[in-house]
Amino acid sequence: MRLFGELKCSNCHREIKDDENIFIKVQAKDLHGYTNLDGWSNEQYKLCETCAKQLK
Repeated sequence: MRLFGELKCSNCHREIKDDENIFIKVQAKDLHGYTNLDGWSNEQYKLCETCAKQLK
């Protein structure tokens, strides 16, 4: 169950399923003790596992 809706890859725009790994691109200085990662992750640049491998 997603509290804030589905997560989509910022590159291919495919929905990221609950059992998939995601990769979030964020600078450490921008982290300020977030505890609700589900809501926070919707606002970040995120990649599905396939896109993350292609962009390495």
